[in-house]
Amino acid sequence: MATRATGEPMKAADMTDDVFEKTFQAALKDAGKDKAGGAPAISAEEAEKLKSAFEKPEFRKMFQEYVDEISNPDHREEYEQYLTQLENDQKVPEGMELLRPEAGFCIKCFDQDDKKVFINICHVAQVAKPSVTTTAEGQQWSVPNTMGPPRMEKDNKGVPSITFDVAYNPETLQRAAASKPFKDMIIEIARDAVAKKWSVHANKTVTLTPKWHVLKRVACMGGKPAIMSVRKGGAAGAAGAGGDTGERKPSKSRAPAKAAGGAGAAA
Repeated sequence: MATRATGEPMKAADMTDDVFEKTFQAALKDAGKDKAGGAPAISAEEAEKLKSAFEKPEFRKMFQEYVDEISNPDHREEYEQYLTQLENDQKVPEGMELLRPEAGFCIKCFDQDDKKVFINICHVAQVAKPSVTTTAEGQQWSVPNTMGPPRMEKDNKGVPSITFDVAYNPETLQRAAASKPFKDMIIEIARDAVAKKWSVHANKTVTLTPKWHVLKRVACMGGKPAIMSVRKGGAAGAAGAGGDTGERKPSKSRAPAKAAGGAGAAA
C-alpha cells in the first residue's frame, strides 16, 4: 500500500500515475496466488482483462473513487446502518446473526515492521463461556472468541492504524478483571488470532512483537466495536456465535492457565 512520509495511507486520488500503477501492479501480482500461496485466486485471463481495464481512464477513476470510499470512516457507519436495516426487516440471511459487542479494553501492539496495531478486547453474550479441564499436564483453558475484520482507526495523533475487534463472553472479561494471569492469557489468545487473520488478509506472514500494553482511558479504539456478522452455532461454542463467513472467523483457542504476558498490563 502506498503511504505518505508520515506513514498515513495515501488516497488513490492523491497518487501520481506512476505510484498508482506500481501499487496496482503489486496488488495484481499478489492476486495471482491464493491465501495459502497455492493455486491462483484469479486466472491469467481474468488478470489480463483487469489490467486492460485499468488502461481506461474512466475505469481508473471509478476504481480510485471506490478505494477512497471504503477507506472513509463514514463507510463503516453506512455499512452498519445497512446491517441494522436488514435485521429490522428480518432479512438477515438464514443461519446468520448480528453481534453487537461491547467495549472492554484496548491493547496497543506492534508488528514485525514496528507498525502500531490496536486490538479491542470486547464482550458479547452470544460467544460461549470459557471452560477449563484438568489433565496430567495441569489445567487447560478453552476460551471461545470471535473476531471482526481489520479496519483503520486513527490514534491519538490522528494517524490511521490497523485495528481489530476480538470478542469474548462477558464472563471471560469478568475473570480477566479478577486475575492478571487470566487477563494475560486472553490477550495472548487475541494476539495470536489477530496475527493469523491478518496474515490471511495481507497474503503474507504477519507476526506481533512481544511488546504490548493496555491503553489507559481507552476502552475501544474507534469509539465502539463494529457489528459482527457470524454464523449461528459453530466454533465459538453453544452460546450461538460461530462459523466462518469469510470476513469473521470465530475460533476456540486453548492455552495453559498461565500464558505469556507480553510487556505487561500497564500503559
